[in-house]
This record gives sequence, structure tokens and C-alpha cells, in this order.
Amino acid sequence: MDEEMSRIRAMKTVLRSAITSSLNQLSTDEVARQSNNVHQCLISMPEYQSSKKIGVYLSMPSRELSTTSIVDHAIENGKMVFVPYIYRPKQLSSSKKMPTVIMDMLSLHSKEDYRSLKADKWGIPSLDAESIQGRESCFGDSVIMGKAIDDGKIKQSNLDIIIVPGVGFDRDMRRLGHGKGFYDFFLSRYHALKEQKQIGISSTPEIDNPIKHKMPPLVGLALVQQVLPEDQSLPGTSLDWQMSTLIIGDGSVIR
Repeated sequence: MDEEMSRIRAMKTVLRSAITSSLNQLSTDEVARQSNNVHQCLISMPEYQSSKKIGVYLSMPSRELSTTSIVDHAIENGKMVFVPYIYRPKQLSSSKKMPTVIMDMLSLHSKEDYRSLKADKWGIPSLDAESIQGRESCFGDSVIMGKAIDDGKIKQSNLDIIIVPGVGFDRDMRRLGHGKGFYDFFLSRYHALKEQKQIGISSTPEIDNPIKHKMPPLVGLALVQQVLPEDQSLPGTSLDWQMSTLIIGDGSVIR
């Protein structure tokens, strides 16, 4: 099993390098053109139009589809927008599988709030520890900044759609991330909470009589250069989350 995992990791590393080399050749105007195509496709989706709460990544200044217009459109249309907050939780699980750095999604207050975010070392507008007070977490009031409160009352703030980035995707909507596992672990935690379990952050066992819930639509956004040819597929494991929809920069949509 360890040998197989090592093989898959090595394959992913090679693919990331190849896709990144291709992305480095893209002009700013081309990224903007493809970003506009994706924006128009997304806002026409019934799942987006009916949504009240959306989770969306905040984009890098280059080599990635821009989500700036998506955030603006959502806020202008009265949607609550949740964006990534990456941090080291104070309460760590004893599990060896628990990452030391994890991701939550917290709400934005307004377009002005969004514009005020400071860029991190990758140039991504980001929430910092000083700005998180008063924001709503997509995990609800009973999971606050990585600390699970076992009060038997899990108030969930359900996301209606989650827009996910990636280094690459294949035609079966498998996703290749940056290798940090932020989104895969976040989605697993979110799914577990939807089923009324506490995992990853707390050692609390499953709650009796868990209620099964479907995940919200997972929408991947990809530049044309990030999508593998039809005869190629991404290597993956059971920990990788598959998208339910993939929107590509040429305006095509895979479901």
C-alpha cells in the first residue's frame, strides 16, 4: 500500500510540473478571457442561481481562473460568500492522520471587506487571525476555529454550492490539487459534520442515529490548459474528492 501511494504521489508531482509549465505561458489577457467564460457559465447554472450560501476559493493573481467577479456577483445578488481560512488549530486530534494546518470557510461581510483582505505569500487575498471575529463558519456555531464544542446541538450553516480550485482536472472530473490536502480534508470534515459526526478536529465518536446528507454541488473551475486530454486520467486515492461539475475556460461544462 505504501509503495502504491508513493507511486501515485510521484505521478501527481510530474503532472503538476507539466501543467504548471503550460500555465506559465499564458498571458494575463488569456486568463481574463477564460475567467469571463467560466463566470458566465457559472452564474447561468440553476444550482448557483438558487444558492443562498456559497463557498468559493480566492484566486492567485496569475496562472489560475480569477474568482473576483464571482465573489462580486454573489455579494451583489444577496448571497452569503464563504472563503478559505487556513490556520493551525489549537486543539489537535491525537490521530496521526490529522494535519497540523487545516482549512475552514468563513463568511465575507461585504465587497469592501473582500477588497480589504491582505495578500498572502502567493498573492491570494486571505483572512488572517485578526479578521476572523464576527464571521460565520460553514461548520456552524458549534465548530469555531477548529475547536469542536460537544454540546449535542450541532447548528449547521449549510453551503449550497462549493467552488473548488485545482492544478489540474481530468474529463471524469477528478481533481489534482497542490498537494497540501486542504480541500480534500475540508470536504471530508464537512461531509462528516453533515452526517452528524465529529472527525479530524475532535475525538468525539459518531453521534447516535446519524442523518445521511448529500454534499452540495462541488464545482471545479479550470483553464483549458489545466484539463487533461480525453485519453488521460488522473491517478487518485479514496481520499480524493471528485467534482460534480467542471467548468472549463473555453465555456464548456462537464457534468
